[in-house]
Amino acid sequence: MIRDLISNKSELRYQGKSPGKFLEVGLTSEQEMIFDLARQLVHAQFCLADDELTNRLWREVADRKIDEKRIINLMYKCSFHEDNQSMCEADELFITFRGGIPRRKYSSGNSLIKSSGA
Repeated sequence: MIRDLISNKSELRYQGKSPGKFLEVGLTSEQEMIFDLARQLVHAQFCLADDELTNRLWREVADRKIDEKRIINLMYKCSFHEDNQSMCEADELFITFRGGIPRRKYSSGNSLIKSSGA
């Protein structure tokens, strides 16, 4: 049973306050997209230090009307970006403290993107 838990670790998340209460979790397509963008941004910004790729990814975040703060939260508050459980926990905490629903910015601009003229 322990081996099953370890092999399915990416599909589990902690549920409740006492250790050992894990539930199987399937990510929604929105979560998968958001987690994927966060992972790509972590790689582009922190591993590659690629400004062009980073800016392109932030434009994609803005085009999809994803709350930039949600992505930033995943980038900085999650220690293991490849682990869906860790990503879910960081995302759930963010959503909980933002009032229970992911808030989206509906403006076309993104203050985190450098202008092309700069």
